[in-house]
Amino acid sequence: MISITGTWIKGFGTAGTFLSHPSYIKQFKEKLGFIPFPGTLNLEVKKEKLEELKATAENVYMHGFKENRQEYFGVNCFPCKINGLTAAIVVPDKTTHPENIMEVIANEELVKKFSLQVGDTLIVEVE
Repeated sequence: MISITGTWIKGFGTAGTFLSHPSYIKQFKEKLGFIPFPGTLNLEVKKEKLEELKATAENVYMHGFKENRQEYFGVNCFPCKINGLTAAIVVPDKTTHPENIMEVIANEELVKKFSLQVGDTLIVEVE
């Protein structure tokens, strides 16, 4: 098991556009078993932990696609748990986040679920 401790930071507010696209929703439902809340929880983590995750953990891949001249890139997903809640770490093929930012999705808004304040820490566990 890989445990990753991260500090919550505010994101760009753009993930919802992608997470609510029907082509992604269908894949999330089929491959992860849930439809994600249209937003990610952004955690600042040690870059080395993300590298370890990518190198050793099993991932589920969401395929990219093109629609109306817009390209939607693929996403590597790593099923995980946060305080027992089923979630997934998402690592898009293309991102504007620095290498030490980890994005997490779940079927509910994690910030509200865990009453987070900027700077709070969480532990994400990946089997």
